[in-house]
Amino acid sequence: MNAPAEAALAEPAPVLEEPVSRHGGLGDFVARYALLGVFVLVVVVFSVLRPETYPTWLNVTSILGNQAITLLLALAVLVPLLVGEFDLSVAAIFGFCQLLVVGLLVHSGFGVVAAVLVAIAAGCLIGVLNGVLITRFGVSSFIATLGTQTLLGGAALAYSGGQVIQGDLPPVFLSAGQADVGGVSLVTLYALGVAAVLWFVLARTTLGRRLVATGGNREAARLSGVRTSRAILTAFVICGCLAAATGVAIAAQLGSGQPLVGPSYLLPAYAGAFLGATTVTPGRFNVWGTVIAVYVLAAGVTGLQQLGVESWVEYVFNGTALLLSVILSGYAARIRTAISSRRKD
Repeated sequence: MNAPAEAALAEPAPVLEEPVSRHGGLGDFVARYALLGVFVLVVVVFSVLRPETYPTWLNVTSILGNQAITLLLALAVLVPLLVGEFDLSVAAIFGFCQLLVVGLLVHSGFGVVAAVLVAIAAGCLIGVLNGVLITRFGVSSFIATLGTQTLLGGAALAYSGGQVIQGDLPPVFLSAGQADVGGVSLVTLYALGVAAVLWFVLARTTLGRRLVATGGNREAARLSGVRTSRAILTAFVICGCLAAATGVAIAAQLGSGQPLVGPSYLLPAYAGAFLGATTVTPGRFNVWGTVIAVYVLAAGVTGLQQLGVESWVEYVFNGTALLLSVILSGYAARIRTAISSRRKD
């Protein structure tokens, strides 16, 4: 991992230390859940400014549905971040696999299950490639995944000819992406389900503890018997798998394969993951913090759009949120380390 990222995010204290929340009192509670307060404030402000459109069930379901893909990708990038690495190829994997699944269904005569499995397998293999480049060849994760991103961008254009891939898609495939339950899209439910499963894996399984230990203090994890290279490789495989599955989901939503759909999701995904590291367990990347952060950003962007601001404001908003969240998450990590050090003394 590169030095700036280590300075901002890596936590030198053992990751199995007693949570700060048991001793931090009110101050720690505020630090953990301040972002929820921001979310409530955003909702209240825009509800007052746009009472006819913002505080409605239609707007709620719209935000949930529109951000489901961003949430899935934020959860995907979260896993490499947990082990102290970056995956810049996640949006490219997502974009390539959504083209691949549609192409297999439309042009190659694949059944739905086979096409979906091939697309997800492709994402996993790309994750393996990233992991091998980093763990076996010592390539920086930033450089390795930037290279993979570029290769996949070219592959996507070659596969699609730069054109939208469209045709008669199976109804069962389309319904998986376009159906809803009580106005809440199935893709939103998928995203929340993935969040729950990922939280369980990270918090309640040996694999999750090894991933978190690797990111918290790699040398300490290695000395305690964790195969850190394997943990890093696993993180990139999980990321690739989630990105590919997200590509399948958006293909089912759109009903076509879009050659340029991926890049615009990269910044919001990272903004959500980094902002999520400022809440629930401040200073650490975590699943539920990421979920909260994605929807806080979405609530803000939606409110601004309803006020009629220019389209570029969304990019400025997300970029500013990413910068602030990196600063805040690094600060939270340093505070957490300082508290841990004082306890040991």
